[in-house]
Amino acid sequence: MEASNRLNEGIKASQTNAYNNLIGMLKDLDTYRDGRIKRTKANLKVIRRINIALTNDVLTEIYLSRVGTFLNTFDKVEDLQTVYFKDAFKGYNFKEIYDVIKTQSINNAKDLLLSGGIDTNLSQPVKQILNNNLLSGSNYSKMVEEVRNFMLGNDEIDGRLLSYTKQVTSDSLHIYSGVYNEAVSEDLGLEWVKYTGSVKDTTRPFCSTRAGKYYHKSEVEDWADKKWSGKMRGTNSENIFYYVGGYHCRHILVYVSESIVPESVKARVKS
Repeated sequence: MEASNRLNEGIKASQTNAYNNLIGMLKDLDTYRDGRIKRTKANLKVIRRINIALTNDVLTEIYLSRVGTFLNTFDKVEDLQTVYFKDAFKGYNFKEIYDVIKTQSINNAKDLLLSGGIDTNLSQPVKQILNNNLLSGSNYSKMVEEVRNFMLGNDEIDGRLLSYTKQVTSDSLHIYSGVYNEAVSEDLGLEWVKYTGSVKDTTRPFCSTRAGKYYHKSEVEDWADKKWSGKMRGTNSENIFYYVGGYHCRHILVYVSESIVPESVKARVKS
């Protein structure tokens, strides 16, 4: 969605800004003439300062504003879901629990995108890289290159922060959509789903073989025992309905009326 894309587009600037500030602070490290880093308490203090500064360098006003805009996207997802269920099922009535689900989903995404998530997924790993190089007395240039590859990435992979926020923004919205679907399906007693979403060259086989097809809930539950590339850690027979194909999955299990399920599918389940 647009808000998710805008947030991720701005991450590149945040990565670069944080990296440049970090390099400026690394210049305070004491080194030997041959470029090796000295194992001193003064250098340890520099690394501690960097760890604190790194999270703050990311959490700029622009970044926080974009996160806020992204979190508003949950309202749009809810609106789309509500319209679908109202059109497809006459027995649909909005319930308070749906708001509870949305609020919790927003809070989870917020935690991942703000200080706690940034510290765990960026600042702490960078600190570990710096500590390892300091303790081993590595060459300063080698350490800088390692930090650069981790923070900014290269032609083949995204920088750590961009990779992380892409996953959070994508997974949080799709998981919320799936959890919302599950709550409504329980209220309406729905048992049939359609594996919905487009298929691209990058689509994992688990999804491409199922996209566009109808399944009974019991079949979906059995998928949790299978193994496939990209499967989300902790997937089980309950959460697979919103984890679906795993990390970065863009597919959704949409609940449908039994009346539109092909007879061949019903016969397959009965057999």
